[in-house]
Amino acid sequence: MPNLIGQIIFLKVRRIIQLCICLLFLIIILTYYVRWSSRSNNQIQFYENAFDNPFLPQNAFYKKKSNDIVAEQTSYGRSDLAKYIHLDLKGAPPKANKFYESFFYFLEKLQMGIKGVLIEYEDMLPLQGNLVNISHRAAYTKSDIALIQDAAKKHRIEIIPLIQTFGHLEWILKLERFKSYRDDLNLPMVISPCLNNTYILLEDLLQQTLDMHPDSNIIHIGCDEVILKYSNSACPETDMSISAIYINHIRRVVDIVRKIRPGIRILVWDDILRIDQFINNQNLLNQLKGLVEPVSWNYFPTFNNQYKSSRAWKIYPKFFMNNWIASAFKGGLHRFSMITNTTHHVLNNREWLHFIASSNFRKESFSAIILTGWSRFDHFMPLCDLLPTAYPSLIYSLYMLNTDKFLVDDSIHSCEVLLRSVHRDAQLCESLPGIWEYTNEEMLL
Repeated sequence: MPNLIGQIIFLKVRRIIQLCICLLFLIIILTYYVRWSSRSNNQIQFYENAFDNPFLPQNAFYKKKSNDIVAEQTSYGRSDLAKYIHLDLKGAPPKANKFYESFFYFLEKLQMGIKGVLIEYEDMLPLQGNLVNISHRAAYTKSDIALIQDAAKKHRIEIIPLIQTFGHLEWILKLERFKSYRDDLNLPMVISPCLNNTYILLEDLLQQTLDMHPDSNIIHIGCDEVILKYSNSACPETDMSISAIYINHIRRVVDIVRKIRPGIRILVWDDILRIDQFINNQNLLNQLKGLVEPVSWNYFPTFNNQYKSSRAWKIYPKFFMNNWIASAFKGGLHRFSMITNTTHHVLNNREWLHFIASSNFRKESFSAIILTGWSRFDHFMPLCDLLPTAYPSLIYSLYMLNTDKFLVDDSIHSCEVLLRSVHRDAQLCESLPGIWEYTNEEMLL
């Protein structure tokens, strides 16, 4: 009798196991069916459900069917547009000997009009002398910096170093040694323009940076998001406005850069320059005439009317020989995201493409576009949008700028399929660093 009961129990358990296996098999089949059917035979399609994305504007344009969009739009594609890719090293900086040669080769062979790379080093430069202890413990070596430049030269990529010189100096001002350099002693973001030591520090930093970049003809000195309080105890009473102090600081930094390398072109973010205090007082902008080239940045998928109709677009060409713009291919949306929202960033590049073709934009002084790739919102924030997860966004954004064609298929996790969709050689995938992280990005969540 016990043997019979045992056999019955064994049969029931076996049937339960068989049933579970069948259910698991059906779930796997259903999952693959849903995933692969969404690809529509591996053909890239317009992202018709963009309006379901809570991060995008609920605009009637995005609720149209893709066929309607194709039928009604005029193509504004700019394959001739000079494009620069921004690499932000203040978060997850790549290994120099494993990334740059392959990445620059990829950018060259992609043939999408990429002229150079803007590298925001922050604490990754191998600084020496009085600055030897402010670099990251895993900072690049001088050999690494030379390797980067050799790879760039080999693949015809121009390197533009970006060194913050006013705001976003947390990586220096967080240190006890430099606490007294802060504009506000309680906040380690902005350096005080009232101290001679500020300019001694910046000259040392800029000198070492340019010494390590002998072939660079352009440098970016940052100066964005500066909330200047003029509250350092060393600041004297003055009749100068905060705006005038801001301009004076930029002029002093420009003098330092030009003393180190005469004739070098100097870029500066423009978010401070375009506020009313400057636009309504052109004497301030006139003090920067011929000294800097402003970079206008906007990372939204649609620009509001205030931005598009800003008087800055007509005023800038009076004072600046070259004007740049900046979109984003990663890190321009959410400070805590791990995987890039491709739709958001491609729409952002589309908006820039259409805006520079509009009557509001003065084209005679337009120089280039920088596709920014932010790793953190600031030095103290967590990582966002790891670079390999942003490869589709980068490639689709470049394709958008070149052709004005909006391609998105978030189900693609194959580099070969991705490149074929934009009519590029799938063999380029072999040179793309971080390809495993891209193809297995679900494991990052």
